[in-house]
Order: sequence, then structure tokens, then C-alpha cells
Amino acid sequence: MDIIARKPPFSEFIRGGRLRKTSKGLISFAPFLAGASVLALGALLATSSPVQAGNCTEEPMGSGMWTCSGAADSTNDMTRTIRTPTAGGALVITDDGTFGLNVSSGLGLAVTGDSSGTSVTVNLNGDVTADNQAVYVKQEGTGAVSVTTSGTITSGVGGFGAIEVQQDGIGAVSVTTRGNIDKESTHGIYVETATVTEGDVEVEVYDGNIESSRTGVIVKNLGSGEVSITTNADFDATASGIYVDQVGANNVTITTTGGIIDAQGVGIGVRTNADGTTTGDILIESNSTITTNGISEGIFVNQRGSGAVTITTDGTINSNNVTGNSDNDEAIRVMTADGVTTGDVGITVNNDITGGSGIEVDNQGSGDVTINVNAEVEATDSSGNAINLKGKGTHTIILGTGASIMGAIDAET
Repeated sequence: MDIIARKPPFSEFIRGGRLRKTSKGLISFAPFLAGASVLALGALLATSSPVQAGNCTEEPMGSGMWTCSGAADSTNDMTRTIRTPTAGGALVITDDGTFGLNVSSGLGLAVTGDSSGTSVTVNLNGDVTADNQAVYVKQEGTGAVSVTTSGTITSGVGGFGAIEVQQDGIGAVSVTTRGNIDKESTHGIYVETATVTEGDVEVEVYDGNIESSRTGVIVKNLGSGEVSITTNADFDATASGIYVDQVGANNVTITTTGGIIDAQGVGIGVRTNADGTTTGDILIESNSTITTNGISEGIFVNQRGSGAVTITTDGTINSNNVTGNSDNDEAIRVMTADGVTTGDVGITVNNDITGGSGIEVDNQGSGDVTINVNAEVEATDSSGNAINLKGKGTHTIILGTGASIMGAIDAET
């Protein structure tokens, strides 16, 4: 996957101030607007700008404390663009419970933390709809980013995610959603960090559904922090359900406590950096019902760093091979790197899993492989194996209570 560096997808920013609706339109009391004088802007808006239903006001001016209010209006709503005040400091954006936004062309809420700023906090309860990213946050300052949404987030064809966060500073990233997310052309939630980022990335998705034409949740972590994803939501994705590209050095943990992951690509996937700089472990605990309907795995891990891999499945996995291609349709597949990976691979199956092959581990690292089976593991391809262990290290298969192996076992040593 390519990491794409981008400039903010907007060109004019309000630094401090407020927008007020009047009988003549929308008047700005902002002390500074890039590219326009205050007087010119006020005259322009007073005579020609439509009333915007979803407004955000900074009180007091220059404080970085913004409150958004007003119901969505698909006819008049425009992109709400907010950035760190001129004096720097923290940026906090909340809504009063009445806020909504429906932008027919462009972004919904676009937030930038400048290099002079510290933390950026966005807490929205209302629904946000936009043609591009519905909620976009770019952090260039020194602090953390926190984004929390409780409403429905809907995004059209533009941007990388319905909720998109770019952390270009050193701080942590936290994204928490408790409503539905619908992204027409790309990802539901997209988080990307920079090589200078030292903080952890935490994504929590609760209660709602994520529908996307690519990946439901994707994290590209170039920084040195850990990545943690926790969800009980349902995913309907044309590509992957959850995917982490960990370029940094630390651990990756993915925990699903329920829900359904229905994907055309990988259900849950993790890939670490190819140059061996990643030293962290990969831990996946899945209690979701995973169904893949292409030629991809239910759970896929490519550990190219030195750490261990641990996978526990308490939910079912059904990796459907709809194309007749027997490659990459395993219920669970793990790869480790020759001369790099020193950690062990451990897989525990506590609920039924089905795929072209059931479990495949290609262990080129120096660690050992242990498979614990307490449910049914089935290979549906005539050329597939229920369990296929290849490569180096000691290979151990433990069949517990309730274990049923539907297919061949091939365990190279």
C-alpha cells in the first residue's frame, strides 16, 4: 500500500471568530480570514451568502473553543472549516445537541491543528453528511487528536474516509464512533500517522454499522506508537473489514467483541514493515462472525517484523471461494519473515472456521508454531488442507474437546 502525503483539501481557513445568521445572510465576525479582509468578507457575505443551518461559533473569540449548533440543511449547508487560533493552543469543537450538517459539494467539518497549536478535540453528537470527507482532521501541532462521533456519518466519493484523521505531529490519535458510517467510494474510518508520531493510535467502533466501498477501518501507522482497534459493530466492505499497515515499531492489537464482518477482501488483516524495524507483537481476538466473499482470507497476518503472532477466534469464519481460485482463501493465514521474525505463532480456534483451506501458516522465522483446535476446521477446496503448516520451527497441533478436522493436515517440520 502506498502512503500518500497530502495537503489539506481546503484553501481558506477561519482563525477565531464566529458566523452569525441574519435576515440578510451570514455575517462573519472573524478577526482573520486567509486571503480576505474582514470588511470585504462581511460585505460579501451580507449580500450574497446563503444562510447556513449548521453553524459553529467560537466563544470567546481566539480561544479555540468552538460550539456547533443548528439542524442540517442540504440546500444551504457549506463546509465548516476551523483551525487553531492565531495565538496557538488547544482546539476543542463540540456540539450542543442540535447540530447537523449536510454538504452537497465538498467536505463537511474540516479541522486543522496548526504547528503553533497543541491538542485537537472533536466531539459530535449530530449527523454529518458530505460529498467528500464528512469529518476531516489534520494535526500539524504537538498534541493529540481525539475524534468522537455519536451520529450517522455519511460521505460520498471524495477523500480517503468518511472520518479521516492525519496526524503529522508527535501526539496520539483516538477515534471513537457510536453511530453508523457510510462511505460511498473509499474507507469508513481512515487514520494515518507520520514518521515523527510517537503517540498510540486507538480506534473504537461501537454499536453502529460501517458500510464502505473499500475498507471499513484502516490504519496506516508510520509512527512508533501502538495500534489498538476495538469493535462490536457490523461491517459491510467491498475490500477489507479491518486492516492495519504497521510501519512503526510497536504492537498491534485488534479485538472484536461481536458483530458481523462481511467483506469482499480480508476480514481482519495486519501487515508490518518489510525492513524488519517493527519489533512489536500482533494480537487478534475475534468474536465476530466473519464472512469473506472473494479470494481473500478471513484473518490474514503478514508479520515482517520480529514479534510474535497470537490469534484467538471465538466467532465463526467462512472464507467463501466464489471465483474457484484456491489461492488466498484460507479462513486463517499467517506469514512470518525469514531471518527477521523471532517470535512464536499461536492460533486458538474456539468456533467453527471454513475456507478453501482452514489454517495455513508459512513460518520462515525462527519461532515455533502452535495450533489449538476446539471446534470444526474445514477445507472446502479439493486441493486445500484443513491445517497446513510450512516452514521452520517446531510445529504443534493440539486437538481439544469439540475439535473436528474436515480435511487433510500437512505439518512440515
